[in-house]
Amino acid sequence: MLVINKKLIFFFTLTFVLLQSLGFALPGNIFIAFFMPITVIFLLVNLFSDKYFLFNIINLCKYTPFIYILLFYMWSIVTIIVSIVNGFFNFGGFLTGFVGGLTFSFMFVFITMYIFLKENYTDLKGFIKFLILFYIFVMIIGLINYVDNICDIDLIKKFLILFNNKRIIFFNLDTHSIENVSRVKSIFDEPGNLGAFIYSQLPIMYAVSLSKYKLFDNIFLNKFVKIILLPLTFINLVLTKSPISLIFVFLVTIIYFYKNIIKYVKKYFSQIITILLISSIILIIIYNNINLEKTYLQRIIVTVPNLFHLNTLIIVEPSLATRIINYIIMLQEGAKNILFGIGYGTITKHFSILLQNTNLPLTLELETKLSMGGGNPAAAIFYRVFCETGLIGLILLLTFYFRTILKFYKIKLPQENIEKDFCYGLFISLLAQSTFILFYDSNLHNTYNVILYAIAVYLTSDVKYISLNKVHKYGYFNNTCKL
Repeated sequence: MLVINKKLIFFFTLTFVLLQSLGFALPGNIFIAFFMPITVIFLLVNLFSDKYFLFNIINLCKYTPFIYILLFYMWSIVTIIVSIVNGFFNFGGFLTGFVGGLTFSFMFVFITMYIFLKENYTDLKGFIKFLILFYIFVMIIGLINYVDNICDIDLIKKFLILFNNKRIIFFNLDTHSIENVSRVKSIFDEPGNLGAFIYSQLPIMYAVSLSKYKLFDNIFLNKFVKIILLPLTFINLVLTKSPISLIFVFLVTIIYFYKNIIKYVKKYFSQIITILLISSIILIIIYNNINLEKTYLQRIIVTVPNLFHLNTLIIVEPSLATRIINYIIMLQEGAKNILFGIGYGTITKHFSILLQNTNLPLTLELETKLSMGGGNPAAAIFYRVFCETGLIGLILLLTFYFRTILKFYKIKLPQENIEKDFCYGLFISLLAQSTFILFYDSNLHNTYNVILYAIAVYLTSDVKYISLNKVHKYGYFNNTCKL
């Protein structure tokens, strides 16, 4: 009789799922090419081998916030049908945005991760180990990327191309532009996306690195991982040279350590005030006597006063200006199509028309997109979903996010261990993704974030899960969460 090793299936599948983070849909290299068929085959095997599979998925909808993302998925289909009628439909956007992005990167990955935990392919600690090792992998690739930028070694370039984002390969983007040579992007298509990865996952890194509990049984591996993770992360953060990433990391850090901050502020209030005054004086002296034109902080110094002056912002900080202009255009278009939006995945085709008709100033990047007939606008999920699926789609998606956060907030952990520390970091990570990050850089198709939401829904679910003719109540929290 053939014995299936569930742990092997888990590690094998999760490897390709996480590497899917390199792109949205179409495979860009040999690793990503396996992502879609492996996920589909896994779900089909469960569908035909477990007669309770569909029943369990229905229960997943019934007892968890997953019902809202499912409704969002169904509503997206409606908006696509409407886009066909209105002439907005874009087949390329449909394949990459809906089929590859929403269907595979979100729905299939979400359900697959949920099954892994509910069917005991792995436990929560197994997930944590794999995520932390993936984080270290991303940061090491970032350091190798930096060495390549400095030394320009052909052997390193050949190694890095294995992990390049699929858009770089498919669209033959210039990986040796001035920006890319001086900034680190690791496995992502641009430095800003590495920064987004860092500030969205940082609370989990804090939780695991600072936990007094063991993650790995091997004492040396456990110490090595905990010691190396945060320094590697902050080195990569600096090497991205992304001011907004630095700001978001600061905000996430404050949220994560807010209890300790309040405690120390109360205890050392006078000393803190003194240090702040001295630091302010030093900063004023530095600002007045040192040329900051070429420093890292200069981008922040010139950007903040011009946030609401687009004509100046497109000169001093064109990357941020591009995002803000995209946000305004999408809000305007969403308001014109308030009910159905323009259709999920259609913005890439429609974007050039929007750029032609806007009265807003355009950055060089936007002018290039306009001359090329459109493209995929850099935009946070809040604006894009509103533009493509209307107010109903936006409400359904936000409800999924916030219901997950609300349920997660109410859970009560029965014991002290690495899982409890991880869950605190997970909660702060999801809280950050569902609030200020949602309005700047959150992406629905980032599979590493989808995995976090899948874990959160699993942990907060009170579901009777049927498998092999037996009723099991799996779940770490032992039914302590009920809304």
